[in-house]
Amino acid sequence: MTVTETQAPPAATTPAPALEPPRPSTGLAAVLGTGEHRTIGRLWIFTSFAYLLVAGVAGALVGVEKVDTDGLGDVLGADVFGETLSLHGIAGTFLFLLPLFIGLGIHVVPAQVGAATVAFPRATAAAYWTYLLGGAVLIASFVADGGPFGADSRFVELFVASFIAVLLALVLGTICVATTAVALRTTGMGLHRTPLFAWSSLVTAALVVLQLPVLAGLMLLVYVDHRYGPTFLGGSGGVLDRIAWAWSQPSVYLFAIPVLGIIGDIVPVSARTRLSKHRIAQGAIGAFGALAFGAWAMPGFGADGAAPLLHVGDVPFYAFSILILLPALAFAGLLGDTVRRGSLRVTSPLLWGVASLLMLLTGILNGILVAIEPLDLIQTTAQTAQIHYVLVASLLGLFAGLAHWAPRLLGTPVQEVASKALAALGLVGTILLCLPDVITGFLEQAWRLQGVSGDDVDAVEVLNVVSIVGGLLLVLVAVAFVGLVLKAAVGRDHDGDDPWEGNTLEWAPAGATPAITSEAPVYDARHGAGPSTTEAK
Repeated sequence: MTVTETQAPPAATTPAPALEPPRPSTGLAAVLGTGEHRTIGRLWIFTSFAYLLVAGVAGALVGVEKVDTDGLGDVLGADVFGETLSLHGIAGTFLFLLPLFIGLGIHVVPAQVGAATVAFPRATAAAYWTYLLGGAVLIASFVADGGPFGADSRFVELFVASFIAVLLALVLGTICVATTAVALRTTGMGLHRTPLFAWSSLVTAALVVLQLPVLAGLMLLVYVDHRYGPTFLGGSGGVLDRIAWAWSQPSVYLFAIPVLGIIGDIVPVSARTRLSKHRIAQGAIGAFGALAFGAWAMPGFGADGAAPLLHVGDVPFYAFSILILLPALAFAGLLGDTVRRGSLRVTSPLLWGVASLLMLLTGILNGILVAIEPLDLIQTTAQTAQIHYVLVASLLGLFAGLAHWAPRLLGTPVQEVASKALAALGLVGTILLCLPDVITGFLEQAWRLQGVSGDDVDAVEVLNVVSIVGGLLLVLVAVAFVGLVLKAAVGRDHDGDDPWEGNTLEWAPAGATPAITSEAPVYDARHGAGPSTTEAK
């Protein structure tokens, strides 16, 4: 008998239901969890605006204190004046200027080098949230009588810890921008063809990585000394001396490096031509960055643990102060040659950029005067003027970048007529703020609390009032321009047109990638100077 095996018919199966893709987050959840570089860039920028308001209010209070030279410290009190001065400097530089640059870099640099996103997007987002929370805690510590010159030791230590967190966030954010320019460049774009803003971001990152960790390490020593000492600080009054070198000469020029890249990208577009000698311009920015390194100029401290031993009169200090003028002048000369060869149209980004460059060159000249030991200008208002010239020049230059890239950043340009008027007022305000302080520095007015004596008191007080008017004008200009930016962000009616006819990849038409044969591929494609535009695959 033969046994045969029969297979049972397969059981009926029910197909598994198709999985629906997760719905993208919207609203606040999308913002909190985003890794999209354009959104993160805008978060950095808009948060820096809030901290700019804090810096402006603190600066106005410092200015009011200077009206009566006989009663310096009478309005705020000596310690509160010191706290307010510290908050003005820290908020203006580490909570506004550098974060605004990072925000612009996160948004613009990937598009300039042909990258789809910023390098390490999650790290970029983590850096932002650290900056936001660290900055908020830092300001709260000042309000609670902490910070430099603070009376409550707990909040002095809280200030130091939060400041370290902010510095680390700035380092991480800058590294993400620089890595994008180094590692994510599109085919054909060597470093010698990177747009100047992307190049200046690399130079800035090198200085930030070399300099800010030194400051963070010093703050860690301050924390340990203050909590378990003090043995060499002498209390919270010595904290500012450990920070002030970071915005004194030559370190203060760090904040101006991105501005050179911004201006270098704006001028050729306004002149409707390509930049004259792109590689030489890159070399000038690199040399400016090298001479802006200032951790070596951090002051030491004497045997009493209080008085700083300044480097004024030392050969390196004097040499760096003079030599940094050379790359700045070379860069300005290349821009002038570009304008000469082109067909100039006056735009608001150009006006902001010209005002920035003029004030930067003036600040460098002022710094040369401060470095000359026989003039005895160190720790006078002439030194304050030099710092303000450079930092306000950086502010004007960053505003130039916002006005230039607003169509890509916000979806629509800022209002041109109002922006042009504000650029002119910004230049006037900077002159009114800084020039009187140069004069009062020669009249021996100290930059903190000490007044003046003799026949110069009345002249100094009048000049102080002029300086205050200039500072208030700058605050109004900044607030008005931020208002223009916010209005453009809220009321945008189109998506990223190119009103300037830009030269570099961030202005390339959607869906098309120009061949990269120079530093200005979009200009090449528009004028037939290079290979024709090819459709992106």
